[in-house]
Parts: sequence; C-alpha cells; structure tokens
Amino acid sequence: MQNLFQSRRWVLSLVAGTLMVLPAVPAGAQADKPLTKLVVQGGSPAPSLAYLPMYVAQAAGFLREGGVDLEVRYSQGAPLAAQLVSSGNADVASMTFEPLLMGHDKGIQGKFFYQYSNEVIYSIAVLKDGAIKSPADLKDKALGVASMTSAAVPIARAILRDAKVDTANVKFIPVGAGAPAVAALKGGTVQAIALWLEAYAAMEGDGLQLQTFHLPAFKGVGNAGYFAGRALQEKPDALKAFVRGIAKANVFMSENPEAAVRILWGVSQSFRGSGPEDAALKTGVASVKAMVTAWRGNDNDRKAYGYINPSAVDAYQKVLLEEGVIKTTLPVNQIVTNEMIDFANKFDVEAVRKFAREWKAK
Repeated sequence: MQNLFQSRRWVLSLVAGTLMVLPAVPAGAQADKPLTKLVVQGGSPAPSLAYLPMYVAQAAGFLREGGVDLEVRYSQGAPLAAQLVSSGNADVASMTFEPLLMGHDKGIQGKFFYQYSNEVIYSIAVLKDGAIKSPADLKDKALGVASMTSAAVPIARAILRDAKVDTANVKFIPVGAGAPAVAALKGGTVQAIALWLEAYAAMEGDGLQLQTFHLPAFKGVGNAGYFAGRALQEKPDALKAFVRGIAKANVFMSENPEAAVRILWGVSQSFRGSGPEDAALKTGVASVKAMVTAWRGNDNDRKAYGYINPSAVDAYQKVLLEEGVIKTTLPVNQIVTNEMIDFANKFDVEAVRKFAREWKAK
C-alpha cells in the first residue's frame, strides 16, 4: 500500500481448517442470513498488518453477522487497487488517498467512506537514543526510503522544509523496508528513515526504539481508508455492515491484542516467524498495540471510528499540491463521504469487549 508501485499480486483467503478453530459468531448474529459478496482489494502485494481490522472482523464473525462474505485480494500497488475498484472489478480498495487524488483526472472515480487511520501514516523516524533530535538535525544527512517512488518521499520532504531544511542538502537513499531499513539505520548508512506506520510498528514490535517526526499541519489528519466506486450505490447495506465490522474489530483488538495476533497468524504464518511462540507473541502484541493507537476513533470533535474530517483532507491536499505530487485539489465532497459513519458506530461496545476477552477460552 505504501509503495505505490510494488510488484507481484497475491490472493488469499482463510482456509477451512483455520475457520474451524475460531469461536462462534457473537450473540445476535444471523448465521442463516443471505450473504453479500464483498471484494476488498488491498494496495499491497501480500497480507499486511495494515489489514488486520479486516482479518479480525472476518474471523470474529462481525462481517457474517452483518450479511457480508468478505474476500481480500492483494495487488501491485495502490494505483492498481484504485483502478480495479473504479472499473468495477473490486468493491473496495484499502489504500491511502494519493491514488484517487493523482488519478481523478485519469478516470479514477469513487469516494473514501471510512478512514481507518487517524494520522498520516508517513513520517520520518530516527533512533530514539541517537544524535538526531529534530528534523532540523537532518541537514547534510542521509535519509532512507523504501524506494524513490514511495509516497513517504514527498511527505518527508515537506517535514524537512517545515523545519527549514533545504531538501537538496539531504541525501535520499533507497533502503527498502523492514530488516534492510533497520540495518541501514543502525549501521549508520542513513541517519533517519521515511517509511509508514505499519513498518514502524513491526520494528517497534521487534524491540527497536524509534522517535518519529510528523508534519505539524497534519495533526489530526489521516490519509488511509476504504475507497469504493459502484458499490456505494450497488451494495450500500454491505458497505455499512463492513464498516461496522471494522469498528467492532478495532474494539476487539484494543481489548485483546493477543487474540488479534493469533488471527493474523491464521492468515499467514509469515507473521509468526520461526522462533519460539512466546517471543513471537510478544513481538506481535507490541506491533498490534502500536497500530491500535492510530486505529482509534478520530479525535476531531466526533471521536467516531471511521470519521473523515473534511478540513483535514483539504490540509493533506494542500501539502501534496505544494510538493508537486498533484496538479490541482478536488472538492472534498468528491473525495470522501461520512454517510455510513453513524451506522458504523452503533453497536454495543461492552458486548464486543466481553466477546474479545473470552476469545481465548473458545
């Protein structure tokens, strides 16, 4: 999702053997209700921690009780995910705002109807106990990025410029993500990295202590969510059930991150690794906790899961325009809709918390 031009495409669903060990759907679920197929196109080429709310909503039965049969697909980057939704070959894309903002004049049509991150996922990170204490300290230093096509690059430049650092005096070096980026940072090849929330959460889960720098203008601004085209008219009830399931999943993950980690392992053992289970679980829980903070309800007045602040969208567009990422801004009502947010947040929070606490006993 974060690198806009990643390669490979994967399609994955939970296998029957995995589903058999999951607990029954929560009380009140309508197991015999006709299900509506909903295809969500991920903007990354493989299962991702960023999609955990969907995995939890599916595994916990929150989607089935709303009449949704979810299929999660993976694609060669967010632009392709946006194209597939715009053309009707998928119902929803899980992605950041850029593909719509950059592709609207090329025919990408649709709107974001739920924001799952209450902060811009891109930022600059440094070692917490290192010599770099502020973005201003990065003058004449090296900054590691996943690739020069990553959407984190223009945001990093904006952060540097806000700190009065001429970006010509900062060397951007592609270092990948994950272990290669950590090695470059710890080894001194770069003095900072510009990646995204999920990548940092995984690093912190592995015990790396980071300090992140964000653009002050982005306070309270999120840039990642669920995007739909034709489904907004053709499958509105399924989309409402989907976002309610995602909101419930956020409550579930906050209440029982260990269960969320085990659900993630059920999606792909690559998340578990090959080490001892206790160590893997500790790492996974730390990563989930790091993500849960950003997945909480938006703090801009509503404090509701999924709410998209229109002024925040304008603020984000303004920065992308200044950085030359987009040529013009769009009216907010062409980008987002909050019409499903009230429905998404109407559920018994305490019942979901209780359900999450009891998950291990099932």
